[in-house]
Amino acid sequence: MKACIAITTYNRPAMLLEALRSVRAQQLPAGVVAEVLVVDNSRDANARAAVLAEAGAPGLPTRYVSAPEPNISVARNAAVAACDADWLVFLDDDEVAGPGWLAALLATADATGADVVFGGVLPAFPDGRPDWDPEGRSLARDIALPSGSTIGLHHDQRLSGAWIGTGNCLLRVATCFAGGREPFDLSLGRSGGEDYDFFVRLDAAGRRFVWCGDAAVQEVVPSSRLTNAYRRGRSFRTGQLYARITVRHARSRLVGTASLAFRAAVQLVLVTGLWSVSRLRGAPDAGTREMKMAEVAGKLLWGTRPRDRA
Repeated sequence: MKACIAITTYNRPAMLLEALRSVRAQQLPAGVVAEVLVVDNSRDANARAAVLAEAGAPGLPTRYVSAPEPNISVARNAAVAACDADWLVFLDDDEVAGPGWLAALLATADATGADVVFGGVLPAFPDGRPDWDPEGRSLARDIALPSGSTIGLHHDQRLSGAWIGTGNCLLRVATCFAGGREPFDLSLGRSGGEDYDFFVRLDAAGRRFVWCGDAAVQEVVPSSRLTNAYRRGRSFRTGQLYARITVRHARSRLVGTASLAFRAAVQLVLVTGLWSVSRLRGAPDAGTREMKMAEVAGKLLWGTRPRDRA
């Protein structure tokens, strides 16, 4: 069995090195071989020197690919095209994995026969933890399910989409990338949402998604991403992108748009009421509810052009 670990990176060569070193140090189970593929999405290939220097040190074999058009879909499609393995694993350049991370993902895939295995992403705060969420729960992508649990795209109050993301995701190449088309939509690659769109299509094709509770990675969250302005903007864009992709894949665009608008309007009334109560009581969850309001507002205003991701 062969696995390819793909790290897409954009203008963060120093941070990339931490991610790269963590995956090159993976402890592989018997019968498994792996390589690392770094896809540099910067125009000037500014990660090349660091990657090639690191590739000469002990660790998993490492290849470098330049994809100089800044667009995350371009980078991910380049990784798919360059992959020559049974499994492709995506890791973001601000994520760090433990030495047993890949083995845990592969073990879950082997035990379940899954097409896609998702692992958790836990925040790390190099500039200090935020006062409004010292445990980082609202910034984690994690669900309280045992490894091997089947998960789906449909709304579930326990999950609420918290697992959806390409970073820390293992994909069976034979079933997830069949058909010869570029899997990640270029039109979504600058604003975001290309990963959710991809998973919606896999779900429609009957692919099986499972959770791995033993393969969490650490994601660096700098102070610039902890401000209210950044969080509101990101929440609003998340709502927009969810709505745009939901309407795109609806059987009837008219019915899908009407259903989405009705549900979002109801959500906005409920969330606004809960936020008002929290503000009056001085409850610590008022900030989280404010972010949820921004997300629901994004669903209602999905027709406006989403801002490019920061």
